[in-house]
Amino acid sequence: MLLYPRKSDKRATDSDEVEEATDSDEVVDEAQERKTAAIRRRVARHMSRMDDPWHIANQVQIILANGGFDEALMLVQKFSARMQVVVSWNHVIDHLLKQQKIKEAIKLYNDMKKRAQLPNVQTYTILFRGLALSDHPKYAVSVALKHYNILLADKRLSPNSTHLNSCLNACARAEDIESLLLIAQTANDSTRAPTAYTYTIILNALRAHAMTEIKDGFSQKAEYLQKNVIDRANDLWSEVLTKWRHGEIVLDEKLVCSMGRIANFARHDNDKHYVFELLRLTMNMPNFSQEVDSDPYSEEMKFISRPGSKPVAVPMSKSAFYAVPGNMTLSLIIATLTQTKNKTIGLKYWNLMVRHYGIIPDAKNWIRMFYMLRSVKSSGTIAELFSVLPPDFLEVKMFRIALETVPEINDLRLYLRAALVCHLSFRELKMEAGLDKARKAYGKQIMEAINRIWEPYMTAYHGDFEENGETSTVPGPQYNQQREVIALARRMFSALNKLVNEKLVYADLVPKIRSMAAKLNRKIVSFYHDREEDTTLDDDDNDDDPERRAGSGYTRV
Repeated sequence: MLLYPRKSDKRATDSDEVEEATDSDEVVDEAQERKTAAIRRRVARHMSRMDDPWHIANQVQIILANGGFDEALMLVQKFSARMQVVVSWNHVIDHLLKQQKIKEAIKLYNDMKKRAQLPNVQTYTILFRGLALSDHPKYAVSVALKHYNILLADKRLSPNSTHLNSCLNACARAEDIESLLLIAQTANDSTRAPTAYTYTIILNALRAHAMTEIKDGFSQKAEYLQKNVIDRANDLWSEVLTKWRHGEIVLDEKLVCSMGRIANFARHDNDKHYVFELLRLTMNMPNFSQEVDSDPYSEEMKFISRPGSKPVAVPMSKSAFYAVPGNMTLSLIIATLTQTKNKTIGLKYWNLMVRHYGIIPDAKNWIRMFYMLRSVKSSGTIAELFSVLPPDFLEVKMFRIALETVPEINDLRLYLRAALVCHLSFRELKMEAGLDKARKAYGKQIMEAINRIWEPYMTAYHGDFEENGETSTVPGPQYNQQREVIALARRMFSALNKLVNEKLVYADLVPKIRSMAAKLNRKIVSFYHDREEDTTLDDDDNDDDPERRAGSGYTRV
């Protein structure tokens, strides 16, 4: 038996493999030739039917939308020998840039010029915009700078504000601040006049670059970078305000907030309060960090943030208007007050902007509000926030933030409150299974929550009352802790009564629930025996009544 082929057999085997590879290549070549021939036939049909650049451009768009890039390119190249089809070239280049094929797009752009097709302003708009959105910002910025300088030297065309902004965006994404500032210097007062968007890009880029560079928030380098960014931004902002007052640019919310976020770089709280002065000057909003002389709820600002409202004119100016505050402004204010830990001002701004300006808080606004309240450990306000929070914005993250905000005994109260307010799914269940099943499912959720916190509650009661030997009547740490435990008992007692009174549980559970409620009631009565209760100072007592009122509403599932 031969374990290895003879040399002649090996040569035969190699020859067979070569023949098989050749056959395979021939099959591929034949398929490619058939495909190319079919494309040529379709292109020939298109060329026999069209002779107008507008119709050609439309046909190229249709072909590209159907995935026929090779056909579209061949069609454009063939027509280029007859006429100027620059718009069609623009569509093909744009298609490649959207697919993140920068090198292929630039190669096609050069091929376009070799075929005597003269790029127009829109060609460069497409090119710079595609480079600004590239997934390879370092490479994209070098290409953008090269072609922007070529365009600057072009006697036939001149870069406009759109080209300027797109190149600035490319530099910003690459965090190339030096190139960004060089491009910014090419702005003029005519074709490349800076817009609000121009300044927004620059301010955001300065801030992003500084945040990347700062590793240690307390180092000398960090302090220098922060000061440098703030100084540069202030110089730029002086220019913005001058142009705004003369009506040369239209101030918008994005630009104001970009400057506000840089103002938050300041190290001291008093310096961060410049944000509110900034909003007063540019948006006609009151500065609640200082004494407010005029009525903050002025009629001219009523529902200013609603669609269709007219902007308010700046006094002593013929063409300047205040920027309109929106969700971005609300987020900026809350973020600032989270750093300075000032809940009172935050609630003032929230009420003003939501009730008077007509802003509808979005998910980010609600989350930021939770973070602000956590920074000041305002557990009571967070609990109230759950009762007004739209169900669509309810997230698990919010409960985590709330649990981090409150003392440990209040964690149990918050857990129970979550069981009471999370009722949206039961409203949906009502539509599928009926009212009674939805009520019982809601009651089961509340009962399970009470059962889970029962043992922790008993442990807390034993530690604060029985081990200490007596109920404290003198305000102090022991008295306050006992009040927290009793506040939890009152919440549990209220929830148990809710289960029975509103028939949220089956009849066989009622005796057990009444027994649990009786135990809680004895402890509550014992604590308040012979003591005059000052409900105006008791946040927990004030919370109880609204919860009962809200609770009855939640059962209408």
